[in-house]
Amino acid sequence: MNPAIREIARRAAAGIRGAWVIVCACVSVALTPAGIAVADPPQGEIVAWGDNHSGQANVPPPNSGFIAVGGGYLHSLGLKADGSIVAWGCLGPQSNYGQCDVPAPNSDFIAVAAGEWHSLGLKADGTIVAWGCGDPNNYGQCNVPSPNSGFVAVAAGLYHSLGLKADGSIAAWGCGGLYNP
Repeated sequence: MNPAIREIARRAAAGIRGAWVIVCACVSVALTPAGIAVADPPQGEIVAWGDNHSGQANVPPPNSGFIAVGGGYLHSLGLKADGSIVAWGCLGPQSNYGQCDVPAPNSDFIAVAAGEWHSLGLKADGTIVAWGCGDPNNYGQCNVPSPNSGFVAVAAGLYHSLGLKADGSIAAWGCGGLYNP
């Protein structure tokens, strides 16, 4: 195992600040922040490992300037310091449902979340942008409820999405009637 990955995993398992690891069904991604003592990945580099049959572990160049990561089923997301989102994976007709097609304008994002076949981005103005969800997998997880405002955090699940509001309330949507989120 790469020494940088080993150190990030050790720190995350020990609950030490300065290591973020996002784990999903197929790939794990880790962001190396400033001050972490690892082999030598620079600040803001993403290290990805695991199943890579859809390219979800192939971080595109330049691999720098990232401040957050998200791992979905067959795709990964990286949030850059400039507020833009980089998406990768989604290779092949059975794995691309639009979850890597970040909608324009790709700017002013402050958080990302990756679900099974969809992606979420939280904008600085408190709105959520959702994309992906193409057939045959549209369970409503991209239908952000109104009012789409006041959000401070996002999370994406298999067929559902969640948004935390500034007042502490949580909005949940998706599942297409399969469950009640």
